Amino acid sequence: MSATEIARNYAEALFRLGHQANANDAIQDELEQLAKGAKTTPLGTFWHHPLVAKSEKQAVADKVTAGYHPYMKNLVRVLIQRNRTDHLPAIAVEFSRARERMGRQLHATILTRFELSAQQREQIQQRLAHLSGRTVRLTVEQDPSIIAGIRLVIHDKLLDGTVDARLNAMRKSLLGSLTSQA
Repeated sequence: MSATEIARNYAEALFRLGHQANANDAIQDELEQLAKGAKTTPLGTFWHHPLVAKSEKQAVADKVTAGYHPYMKNLVRVLIQRNRTDHLPAIAVEFSRARERMGRQLHATILTRFELSAQQREQIQQRLAHLSGRTVRLTVEQDPSIIAGIRLVIHDKLLDGTVDARLNAMRKSLLGSLTSQA
């Protein structure tokens, strides 16, 4: 079974349970927070380390997930027992996709050099909701490689409105016209 299939199985099971309990909003927030922490902090390394006992991993997980929904706590417990904590980021992605498939929610990620104001986020979220006819869940990430503008990622589609993309398009156009004249 591929890593994506494993993540999808966990995500869909969690989605169904959360749907029955009307808790998918909280679960998604907690799952994304935990997945981000596992990718960007020593927590992920700790949970993956083969020399750390599962009981120690679980003790840390209990502290990290204090206040989380019981389904999330149980998911982390199961992932630790089955040595699959490395799947957390993929489970978060698949959970979001399950919500999109089953509901009327769309997840979009904006990459920008600078933090967006609450008003800018709201304007983008409203515009996307209007265009898609869905409720939009927006994630904003900072990317220092962007000079100006934004990149919008929806599912596997990238809409690049950065200065870099525009400059590259102009360069290709100029090179294309130069080579066609030669």
